[in-house]
Amino acid sequence: MHFKRILVIFYIITLLVSSAGATTIKRVLFIGNSYTDVNNLPLLVSQIASSKGDSLFYDSNVPGGMTLYGHSINAITLSKIAQGNWDYVVIQAQSQEPSFSPSQVATGVLPYAHKLDSLVHVADSCVQTIFYMTWGRKNGDTFNCAAYPPVCTYAGMQARLRSSYLLMAQQNNASVAPVGIVWRELIQQNPSFDLYQSDESHPSIYGSYAAACVFYSSFFHTKVNGNFAPAGVPLTEALQIQQQSNKTVFDSLSNWYSSGNIPFSNFTYSQHGDSLQFTNTSINTASVNWDFGDGTNSNLLNPEHVYSGIGVYPVKLTATNMCHDTASYTDTIIVTTAGMHDETKNDNWQISYNSLLQEIAITGEHVNHHNMLKVFDESGKLVLQTTISTRVKVALSKGVYFVGIYTSSNLTVATHKLVVY
Repeated sequence: MHFKRILVIFYIITLLVSSAGATTIKRVLFIGNSYTDVNNLPLLVSQIASSKGDSLFYDSNVPGGMTLYGHSINAITLSKIAQGNWDYVVIQAQSQEPSFSPSQVATGVLPYAHKLDSLVHVADSCVQTIFYMTWGRKNGDTFNCAAYPPVCTYAGMQARLRSSYLLMAQQNNASVAPVGIVWRELIQQNPSFDLYQSDESHPSIYGSYAAACVFYSSFFHTKVNGNFAPAGVPLTEALQIQQQSNKTVFDSLSNWYSSGNIPFSNFTYSQHGDSLQFTNTSINTASVNWDFGDGTNSNLLNPEHVYSGIGVYPVKLTATNMCHDTASYTDTIIVTTAGMHDETKNDNWQISYNSLLQEIAITGEHVNHHNMLKVFDESGKLVLQTTISTRVKVALSKGVYFVGIYTSSNLTVATHKLVVY
């Protein structure tokens, strides 16, 4: 079959989704203490999930000050773990104990982390343990400073917590929720809000919301974008927390999840002549399925694909682990004829959308009545095709759209991404 040479433009939008068109349900047990209990962290994660169309069923045992040793002999903890039927069990140590010296952690923390993780897998081998990496105290651990100087400062205490929680994950083939790292990055940005309560230890609502964003991504394998924000957290500040959570989690997936079995789907691609070479970069996966957005699929690990015509194609990679847990990643690709100008080279035209007037406004040299305007949604569906003018009436709901200017012979003149808020 003969295919005409094509040019692929891929500067569009990437989406991380756990399943398309259906509610994803997760069951989670939280084992910890007041750092989990304050502001009801499990409920915050559940509210984020609901706002994204997902469902979280959870239970917890979080007595104040409880250590990992305490949980390892606690009847309630052991009973809840033994119930099984969890997707994830979150384990949070007492706030100071993982920051102690390596020798003290080796004898007083790591054995009990291992015992709890082992009990989780006795109940169900496919349950995933996630260790909840917490944060250093605002001005360090003054109580233990004299005995172990590295914890005298926030930075020193945070570094020890990071090291110990990663070690717990590595020793138990488990994952880490990098909440403390999100806190660290936000603190360095010096936001207007404070992550701590007045005791300089427990989380404010901002701190708990940051933790909830990380856990949502850990459970549902997707980014937090524009979702629920609790009372007391303004939208602009919620977005800052969401962005940092996404950056920390998804820019360093291998740091936090490679020791465990939580699947995360991702891929890259490059053009080779008339075809695209897709490279699977997912982690913790046993099998993959590619949907190329044109009605064709592949189960190959790194497939090559040729598109037969111009269009907007949402390419979806679904990755599945050994326990049949899935994660999906979608990247939208525009395929167009050779010689078109891509968006980055078309600064001489602008496009905007007025939700009140329900119209697209276009300015630039390409706005003439010899050209056609096409609008696609992010799934590749054609929403509008009309003769171009400076103002085009169209009702668009919130989302991402791809706008193209075409000649009468259907050659692409320019393309643009339009985000409707």
